[in-house]
Amino acid sequence: MNAAGRLGAYAAGLAVVFAGGFAVAGAVVPEQAVTAWAQSAEDPAGGHASAGHAESPAPAPGAAMAVSPVKGVTAERGGYLLGGITAPAAVGTAGELAFTITGPEKSPVTQYETSHGKKAHLIVVRSDGSYYRHVHPVMDEAGRWSLPWQWEAAGTYRIYADVVPA
Repeated sequence: MNAAGRLGAYAAGLAVVFAGGFAVAGAVVPEQAVTAWAQSAEDPAGGHASAGHAESPAPAPGAAMAVSPVKGVTAERGGYLLGGITAPAAVGTAGELAFTITGPEKSPVTQYETSHGKKAHLIVVRSDGSYYRHVHPVMDEAGRWSLPWQWEAAGTYRIYADVVPA
């Protein structure tokens, strides 16, 4: 058999394997799992609890800053919601990164336990992985966490808050 014949046979074999996998998945995976997966792709909360994080884009210099959760990414876990995120509006501009965590009763949580030596750990990661910071914000009496902040590079960032409500 020549090279073209072998490649054709290989491609035909791959097609049979993929078609078989598709058929088996259709028979084995429950319809409710497919429906739940499809709904979670449309619902920013994902239809389930996950580690609290929100996506925060850092704009190009002079651009406006818009901070909002992204589809498929949740900012809630167990009734605790990471929200109200504010940050400097442009790269290189000094300002403050701030957020609030609200509890199941929808009011800001103000009592936290110490975990790993701190009340809060904030991880900020650029979506391409080229930028990462682990910082420890401070909380005011109203439950708003903040720290001085300056974006070093434009990009899309995810913000993860690691806290243990009391």
